[in-house]
Amino acid sequence: MMANSQSQGQGQAQTELAPNPVQIVGVDDDVADDDSAFEGSIGDASYTSSISSSVRNYIYENGRRYHAFRQGEHILPNDENEQDRMDLAHHIYQLITGGKLYLAPVESPRRVLDLGTGTGIWAIDFADEHPEAEVIGNDLSPIQPRWVPPNVHFEVDDYESDWSYSQKFDYIHGREMEGMVKDFPRLFSQAFTHLHPGGWLEFQTIQLRCFCEDSVSRAKAEPWFRWSKYLHDAADRFGKDMDTVTSWPEMMREAGFRDVNAVTFKLPFNPWPKDPKLKELGRYHQLHMYEGMESYSLLLFTRVLGWKREEVDVLLGEVRKVLRDRSIRIYTKSGSVQSVSTPSPTHGDRWMLPIVYLFVGVRRDIQGTPRKNANQWLCQVKGPRLRICENDRIRVSRQHMKTAEKQEQTNDMLVPRQKSTTPI
Repeated sequence: MMANSQSQGQGQAQTELAPNPVQIVGVDDDVADDDSAFEGSIGDASYTSSISSSVRNYIYENGRRYHAFRQGEHILPNDENEQDRMDLAHHIYQLITGGKLYLAPVESPRRVLDLGTGTGIWAIDFADEHPEAEVIGNDLSPIQPRWVPPNVHFEVDDYESDWSYSQKFDYIHGREMEGMVKDFPRLFSQAFTHLHPGGWLEFQTIQLRCFCEDSVSRAKAEPWFRWSKYLHDAADRFGKDMDTVTSWPEMMREAGFRDVNAVTFKLPFNPWPKDPKLKELGRYHQLHMYEGMESYSLLLFTRVLGWKREEVDVLLGEVRKVLRDRSIRIYTKSGSVQSVSTPSPTHGDRWMLPIVYLFVGVRRDIQGTPRKNANQWLCQVKGPRLRICENDRIRVSRQHMKTAEKQEQTNDMLVPRQKSTTPI
């Protein structure tokens, strides 16, 4: 989503996290503010019937509603406005990945875990696509809908506590985890322990930084950078760092995962790019930021920094002016990092997949199984689907995606890595 303001030169990720060449984004010279933005999404605040009423005794503060279970451990609200934002974020991820819910080469998963499931929209969609899988979503808030596919269920739980699952998983998914975890090494270690050999861990996140390519934009975006500094300082004091994503691969390796890889690409904060795909992403992310800034800021600024609600509103108003100004060419980075727990012999060499930096995915490794260098492979989805690292302009409907999936069941989706020269 947002934050730790850095120039592009300072914002270069580690080599393994940014293997792509520098990509130049064309600017749309027409800055008329007549682009319509997405007006919201589902926002169903229903709950599962299996939970105690105590977890629904929500806390109300500064006009927003927060979780009751493990009160104070999570900075984001759980009210309908926030649920709309989470569903909008899901739509943005779908646009980025060309309609794919995940980028790891998961094959016939039987048990799937979605950490911090939120509204449950990802878990429900995954369960629809994989009726053979049992999908579990956990969250501090019981805000998921009642009517769900029969193979998905939700639990009120804290993924930072000790996991009590008696059966292991084939795939563990997490999204928007930056700034939501106190101890990432412990989280990755628990994920490794609860994955079958050959199972995959995939984290999806938008980097919480802001980048720009010219000094004029940086000067005009000063309120953004000021807000970002306050946000990161408060998060550090709260105990949940918002600038950890570049360290995830090494933490995963230390937890036992192998051949972690990541690919980055740009996500604009408003429709300033000329490229139609990036312009569309900018429209949605602009609204996403409008909603998300307050969600991320209120608790940290008032409880941790001691600000008044009115002072927070004034600063966020300045930042929203930056978002509306299409002459300010700022962006963040998104993508996927994956790692494997231990490659299963049934997968052979098809066990490493680089994804976009918005996601982190890893898989367990079986001792004695030969492995190819992850850098020898590039995930290239054929047909009407998105070509990762090659072309970010392909979009298709979910119906077309399902049709393409059937047509490509026998196709090999991994090809030798080639250097991409196509600008984003």
